[in-house]
Amino acid sequence: MTRRKSEEIPLDFESSIAELEKIVSDLETESLTLENMISSFERGNSLLKSCEQTLKSARQRLEKISSPEDSLEKALAFDSNMHNDTPTAVPPTEHDDSISLF
Repeated sequence: MTRRKSEEIPLDFESSIAELEKIVSDLETESLTLENMISSFERGNSLLKSCEQTLKSARQRLEKISSPEDSLEKALAFDSNMHNDTPTAVPPTEHDDSISLF
């Protein structure tokens, strides 16, 4: 069975979302026949799955892109913290006769 052109999933995410929003709006008006409601629901479900897959793929791509930078940032932060932990001289108190450099 071939799909009609109107039943094909749009190629881009934004078009899918726009169509999904229209389907939701149409279903909320409750002016559709039962058969049209079921068809609209099925179409919406297909669009939703497509959008979820697109988002999952985008999330994976972003994680892959950001991972090396995160590692570099963590390494730089670790290195920076190591340099900030150097001991400093503690001045003697009034009652302390000993001299301490650390």
